[in-house]
Amino acid sequence: MKFSLKYTLFTLILISVVSCQEQSAIKIEALIVEYLNNPVGIDKTNPLLSWKFTANI
Repeated sequence: MKFSLKYTLFTLILISVVSCQEQSAIKIEALIVEYLNNPVGIDKTNPLLSWKFTANI
């Protein structure tokens, strides 16, 4: 499970860096951790993460 979380976070960071540099039409929006939009802290060892991709096609 740790590999999955690390892979997901790495993928999100990579996509956001690439989209900022190339002015991509794909955006990551509505980032949520444990059903919270802007959490101050997380007590879970395996937090629930969710996000939405939007694209201008």
